[in-house]
Amino acid sequence: MALIPPNWDTWRHIPKVELWEAVALSLNIEPRQNGLIRSHSWMAGPGRRAFTAGKEFDDRLFTVERALSDYYVGGILLPAFVKWATGAQWELPMELPEIAEDQGRTAAPTPDEETPATNPNKSDKLAYLNQAALIFWGKADKNSRTAHPNNAAVEVWLRDKGFSVRLAQSGASIIRPEWAGTGRKPENSDAA
Repeated sequence: MALIPPNWDTWRHIPKVELWEAVALSLNIEPRQNGLIRSHSWMAGPGRRAFTAGKEFDDRLFTVERALSDYYVGGILLPAFVKWATGAQWELPMELPEIAEDQGRTAAPTPDEETPATNPNKSDKLAYLNQAALIFWGKADKNSRTAHPNNAAVEVWLRDKGFSVRLAQSGASIIRPEWAGTGRKPENSDAA
């Protein structure tokens, strides 16, 4: 099957994408095309895609999931992805950095991008807690406890934003929804 290039006119208006979509776009592949979902994609679990477009896609996705998935659970803004991919020295289609630059320059900040500069009435710590809540819990499935983010990942993200150890621990606890259990994640029942 021949892979088709992205419809850049469409993606120009989509600032936040799933990590696998960003990887596809980075290889000049349209994520929405038919036939790219593996026949066993249902095994990937809620909110996951078993999408493949060859070895380079698989290698990039592996790298991105290991490097970014703890920080961008609910997707990633294209400008942030392009910045990361450029730093990783990935070759990108020329349209992707152009779109990311346009989005970074013209887009109004979304709630997960609020900072004291974009909302001077909100402290930086509160803005980062709001970001963390959206990133880590925005698309969490109440019924899939094994897929819930752990507080340690949230704490690392908050520490990267300048929180002290104690404040990061408290922040991770504060943004954890009441319906999300605490303690150890249950063992995967499929492992039996």
